[in-house]
Amino acid sequence: MVHGALGEFDPGNEGIGSYLERFDFYCEANGISAAERKKAVFLSTVGHGTFDIIKDLLHPVGLSDASLAEIRDSLLRHFKPQSVEIAERFKFFKRTQQSNESVSEYIATLRKMAKECNFGDYLNTALRDQLVCGMKDVKCQRELLSKSDLTLESALQQAKAMEAVQREASCFSGEVAAAANRVASGPQRTIRSAQPGHRDAPTSADSAKYGRSCWRCGNRHGGKCRFESAKCYACGRQGHISRCCRQQASSVHHQGVSGEQPDDDSGAVEPVLLENLSTPSQPVYVVNRAQATPDRGRPWIGSMPPGSELAGEDADLLV
Repeated sequence: MVHGALGEFDPGNEGIGSYLERFDFYCEANGISAAERKKAVFLSTVGHGTFDIIKDLLHPVGLSDASLAEIRDSLLRHFKPQSVEIAERFKFFKRTQQSNESVSEYIATLRKMAKECNFGDYLNTALRDQLVCGMKDVKCQRELLSKSDLTLESALQQAKAMEAVQREASCFSGEVAAAANRVASGPQRTIRSAQPGHRDAPTSADSAKYGRSCWRCGNRHGGKCRFESAKCYACGRQGHISRCCRQQASSVHHQGVSGEQPDDDSGAVEPVLLENLSTPSQPVYVVNRAQATPDRGRPWIGSMPPGSELAGEDADLLV
């Protein structure tokens, strides 16, 4: 029974050294120990492209006469030329942690690059130094640089711990931001004015739901209007309130055209005769709320017949 699959050698995706290591483990897993049998297995699995290269490299020696060791050496010299130690160390010490690279991935890359640097006993020190100097977390880097007894193991342990803390903090910040966005995008409440008698303007949702304003009260609502039986204080008729009175609106328009309306900026008290609240000899003085300013305080109400009361939606017509 064959264990595992070795596959053909692909120079574009794998180094020759790694492939030869995998071949040794493949032979060990399947109990292949004889040198001639190993050579036969290797030449049959290496692939036709590499097979032709081996023949060219060994010429004029034939494959039958060459040993497995000679075949391995020829492949190593062809696919893995001798590296320049100083150049490999230069690349090692220039390698920094990438933005999307974890600490574990970074140290694994450094270990792989260190194979060509021939560090010997200096290996762990070189890995520690480059791990600290090349990491992207500046805060963690400063803490590690302040330690006098730092080793590769302790530096790696602390760097991974701080990375985990930052990852959890980022997740928590993301949840908080998402919750804040949900609250911000939720239904908006209308803030009522502190002025007495103030009515909120109908929202777009109300307009879409109820359509046009009611001709009796001016609001948008569904169903029967509660002012259907109300008596208008402007014209005395039943079925609407004074702010929707067409007769009163016509009278006001007529006054503005004839020039009898006081100036908007004058702040003057305007006499308006309300049939249900005053007598011809005692007009009720009201102030237009649009002309009142905060520094004038609460507008003064002129003479009003005793016992006169305002009710319902008309209560805000007088200030």
